[in-house]
Amino acid sequence: MQIKGFIGSSLIDWDGKITTVLFLSKCNFRCKFCHNKELLEKKQMEDIPFNQIKEYLLTNKKFIDGVVITGGEPTLNKDLKHLCEEIKKLNLKIKLDTNGSKPKIIKILLKKKLIDYIAIDIKTVLNKEEYEKLSDFSDISKIRETMKIIKKAEIDHEYRTTVIPKFHPFEKIIEIAKSLEPKKCFVLQNFKPENTLDPRLYNEKPYTQEELNFIRLECTRYIPIVKIRY
Repeated sequence: MQIKGFIGSSLIDWDGKITTVLFLSKCNFRCKFCHNKELLEKKQMEDIPFNQIKEYLLTNKKFIDGVVITGGEPTLNKDLKHLCEEIKKLNLKIKLDTNGSKPKIIKILLKKKLIDYIAIDIKTVLNKEEYEKLSDFSDISKIRETMKIIKKAEIDHEYRTTVIPKFHPFEKIIEIAKSLEPKKCFVLQNFKPENTLDPRLYNEKPYTQEELNFIRLECTRYIPIVKIRY
């Protein structure tokens, strides 16, 4: 299943829940500010057998609220549906972290009721040119299609943007907030200048707490719930 990373217990990956976190390999974006660059190529890290994870989940099930599947980009993994099915057999909820580029996969998972919460990374303003500045991806129509699927499914969800002053000035963040559909929850994820795919960002300064608080307040004019995550 190309599971490359495993955190047994996390309090920060699904608000209000204690979760086990699984990291799947490969990504089709290669964002400059990515800090999980080891997951971009599946051969860089050894696979963790699912049976090992299953044993942990069974042993600690009464302390775990759910499983977060992240990456990399999980929807590139051909075994994602099977992985979700195996987790669901243990009566655990699933949160999926995704960049939204594979709407057909997300539609299948929702139809099969295999995910309970979805978090979509919005890299920047939703247009081709802006995405090309930060990543290897530019087919924005796929992300918009994913938004429509989520709106129709009415699944619990959040949109989140890793904000970097150099790439995400105040006006651009507000534009992102305005574009989100359905308008439920927007997470401002502060940039950490460490282990980035582009080493030139190692010395890039993130937003201050005061600046993020101001941006969060302004974003609430366009979307009801806005959170800051450090």
